[in-house]
Amino acid sequence: MNKKQVVKRNITVDASKDHVWKVLTEPEQTKKYMFNAEVYSDWKVGSPIKWKGEYEGYVSAEQGIILQFEWQKYLKYTSFDPNFGLEDIPENHLHISYELIEKGQQTDVLINVINFNGDRNRTEGIAKHWDSLVLSKFKKVFKNEETVNYKVKPLSADNAASFVEYFESLDFSHAPLWSTCFCRYYHTTYTEKEWKNRTGLENRSEALKEIKAGNMKGYLAFDGDKCIGWCNANDARQFIRLENDIKHIIKDKKVGCVICFTIHPEYRGNGVARLLLNEAVEGFKQAGFDAILAIPTVAKDSSEKLYRGTMNMYKEKGFREIEKDTDMSFMLLSLNDKL
Repeated sequence: MNKKQVVKRNITVDASKDHVWKVLTEPEQTKKYMFNAEVYSDWKVGSPIKWKGEYEGYVSAEQGIILQFEWQKYLKYTSFDPNFGLEDIPENHLHISYELIEKGQQTDVLINVINFNGDRNRTEGIAKHWDSLVLSKFKKVFKNEETVNYKVKPLSADNAASFVEYFESLDFSHAPLWSTCFCRYYHTTYTEKEWKNRTGLENRSEALKEIKAGNMKGYLAFDGDKCIGWCNANDARQFIRLENDIKHIIKDKKVGCVICFTIHPEYRGNGVARLLLNEAVEGFKQAGFDAILAIPTVAKDSSEKLYRGTMNMYKEKGFREIEKDTDMSFMLLSLNDKL
């Protein structure tokens, strides 16, 4: 006897397929509609997928396996959360799929949630849960987005004070060493012990000195007069800590590098990092660079650790993966035919 029961939903949103895919697969986006839970996976068939987050006392333990994956078209995975008291056996694992069909300025999202254990009450509960809680918030992600005129300015002596004040205002309790960094780490060759012994005042002073000298470069994002984001973007040779990792890539070419994004918590998920990346790419083009290097990390346990930017945002700009290490990817955007 076939016990399979399917909850099917088809919704249309006023957004591109690329945008919808981002909302489905990026941690800072999923927390907006999936009970404050961030999704983590490397998005390869057979790999784990899990959600981490807390919502009104509920701590998500949901996890599963990627069953099918077609970039920006189709995603299917298993899902099981032990918090609901069911035995951890295959028939109690849901199969959830999303299919995206772009139609002009809109995208149809076809959603299937399959329950294999034959419990109709469970299936009805799933339907109610998705309709009233998940999908209602999912739609609002697109409906409530406003076109905000954030401004991006290149880092300079004129806004150096805004730069240091911005870093001093942020809560780095999740990574205390970051509170003293002032984005100097990759510009140095201190040993780990020496770096940990440096004070925030030392790094702050060094940052101001290098900004005024024109050696430290990047972009600041503003909402009115409020600084809301930072992107460290410079000639790759300025990041001397990375020299041994990238010298075989840049060789004798003029290569820029985007290495760090720091977005104000209140503005995450609003496209600020992408806006900063766009400005960095345009800046490198105007300066006659041959290519731009990005080195995003795979951080499955915390969205804050995706400070180098996500693979999705780089792929959207045309970066291609040229090498892969254990927990990071080397991605390159060629600006001419030299690289």
